[in-house]
Amino acid sequence: MWHRTPRRTTWRASVRMPRGSRWSSLMPSTAAIGSSLNLPRGCARPCHTWPPGPLPDRSRSMETSSILAIDAGATKTRARLILADGRVSEATVEGFPVVTAEGGAERAVSVLRLLAERLPLPERIGTVVLGANSVHVPHPAVEALVLDVLGAALSFERAIICSDMVTSYVGALGLSSGVVLAAGTGAIAMAVDADLRAHRVDGLGAFLGDHGSGFRIGHEALTAVYRDPTAESLRALRDAWIGIHGSLEAGAHAVYGGHSSVQVIASFARPVIELADSDPAARAFVRHAAEELRETIRLAADLAAPGAPVTVLGSLATPGNALHRDIVELLAPHTLAPALGDALDGAVTLARSSSPLFLEVSAWHQHP
Repeated sequence: MWHRTPRRTTWRASVRMPRGSRWSSLMPSTAAIGSSLNLPRGCARPCHTWPPGPLPDRSRSMETSSILAIDAGATKTRARLILADGRVSEATVEGFPVVTAEGGAERAVSVLRLLAERLPLPERIGTVVLGANSVHVPHPAVEALVLDVLGAALSFERAIICSDMVTSYVGALGLSSGVVLAAGTGAIAMAVDADLRAHRVDGLGAFLGDHGSGFRIGHEALTAVYRDPTAESLRALRDAWIGIHGSLEAGAHAVYGGHSSVQVIASFARPVIELADSDPAARAFVRHAAEELRETIRLAADLAAPGAPVTVLGSLATPGNALHRDIVELLAPHTLAPALGDALDGAVTLARSSSPLFLEVSAWHQHP
């Protein structure tokens, strides 16, 4: 039995719309947004937004129409196209930008057009699913902006917009209750309860959350190194950092002089985890991260159905490394469930659903 603890506040991305309300009535004009972003003419197409609640059964048409599943990560964007006749094509291009950042919408259109050039797209795609690291919905303005971006690059009948955490969850555990923790540069968990309502735990970024993340591990280790740069107990960590940057001074410049301090700091997490098997200081930092991630899992599990499976994803806690072993040990007697698939598999599963799911953390739109 999981018990809620008072150590940390849990933030849930849950929105309840009034019965019978239409999301489209809350959304700003997509044409206005497209114009303000200088997107290509004609990309701001109006759409009808499905309201929460059951829809007419369209499972047959969803099974037979084409699907474009997109896993839009910061370092690479992957896509899988499934045509109506069952043929499958995949493509990988550059990373997907933060759409809401300055110039992000235009860059996102370019990435999607590059994918379109590399895939045998039909004249009109049945369903497009975009799971992006930088997209958090429901949020009317964000939804309108992302629809503009999709419409500028692709022609489609239906669009499903969500964070890549949602597609990763569905890929790992399917359409069922459970908990999926994703740990990389940041850390976030998604819990689905017995009624298939979704809840998000942590994932609040380096300043407000991401407990146990790569950034947290790197930051704690580097703070210790720079606070006492001659400490013998920190020699292994200090040498690892200097081995990457050449000197402590150069390492500090990399943190403060680059475009992404968070990424630079988080990149040191992997060397810390590798040293944890032989160095006591690194071991302590990794153990603390495992305890923080375990707490995130506990908070998320409290929102899921009793006994629901737990899966850990991401580049940080890979099976066999020190962090993963610590998480497994701390969760005992509970065990981690293996992931059934990845984010692209999850996006395809969502596309084949005839009715909207996880409306607390996703947006479903139908073009007329």
